[in-house]
Amino acid sequence: QIFLNLGRITALLSGYFALIEVLLLARLPFLERQIGFDRLTIWHRWNGHVCLYLILAHVVFSIWGYSITDKLSLWGETSTMIWGGIYPGMITATVLAYEMFCRICDEVDLKPIGYDHVTVGGMASNMAAAWLFGLKGKQFEHCLQLGIAPNNALYQTRIGNVSMWKGCAYANASRNAMFAAMLAQRGMTGPSPIFEGVGGYFKAVARKTLTVDTWGGVNNAPFKIMECLIKRFPLGQYSQTVCEAALQLRDKVNSPEEIAEVQIETVTTACVLMADAPEKWEPPNRETADHSMPYVTGVALKYGRIALEYFDDPYLHDESLLELVSRIKCEVSEEANKREPEAMLCDLTMTLRNGQRHDIRVEHHRG
Repeated sequence: QIFLNLGRITALLSGYFALIEVLLLARLPFLERQIGFDRLTIWHRWNGHVCLYLILAHVVFSIWGYSITDKLSLWGETSTMIWGGIYPGMITATVLAYEMFCRICDEVDLKPIGYDHVTVGGMASNMAAAWLFGLKGKQFEHCLQLGIAPNNALYQTRIGNVSMWKGCAYANASRNAMFAAMLAQRGMTGPSPIFEGVGGYFKAVARKTLTVDTWGGVNNAPFKIMECLIKRFPLGQYSQTVCEAALQLRDKVNSPEEIAEVQIETVTTACVLMADAPEKWEPPNRETADHSMPYVTGVALKYGRIALEYFDDPYLHDESLLELVSRIKCEVSEEANKREPEAMLCDLTMTLRNGQRHDIRVEHHRG
């Protein structure tokens, strides 16, 4: 455990030094003015060496630690990690997880039924864990059964007064998937038939029979991981284009006090998730704030940027910010619904106190 802990520490430190390296590479003007280009160049070279040594130390300590745990020689552990399928297997497992998650989400929307998408995420993690554990045949089946039967997450996690649990729900599902794989590997059996049984997934959760006719790589079908997006902002998915729109309109006013009203029109899911309750206009905590469409719009219009500090005290109780948020209205756009999922359409209209009106349409967010 000592070597494994040293491996974790060196990995963490190398990550921090890599971040510093990126900042030094950026040649930030204020740093060059304060410190000087020549000194920053020296720091950059020194920091790069430290980062590289820490990464190498992480590899050495990790292999050393796992070799002791697995009772293998250093060469044997290295061979297992590189050529034994662990690292290549992680890539395959990731692609499998995305296939499972995206294909099922394309077939059924669990939110109106009251289940969180983490329910499908757990199944995806089950696929990945089963692959990484090398489970086959009946063991593979039991892994899915043991993962699906006890892990159906409620949609309340993401609506209303959002709690800290929202950020842990998917991690918990992945942890449970690993546990299911460990149980299956050791001979534990799971309930079956897990999908089509009287109390199975189709009847109890999805409320319909799911048929996935296409899988990535079959008959040249694209893999779903290639269709996924990365968020630009650390906020709920459905507020990404809304924030883009608000930030683009920020330059139209000298002060947020000039704004009389903001009208947002976007997809139904965005309004249900991020503008569904009074708490979304007066969020009591960070978790509700970063999943509130009116609040994130208010932040973008007031400060001209999105940063983590705006989702905590004292900003959550800033009267001027909340007053601006109260003037933001959210409505469903049927056109946006028709364009989903190809686009996350947002039409934002900002009306000023002098009667001027500014409109903007954002179809896709940067990421």
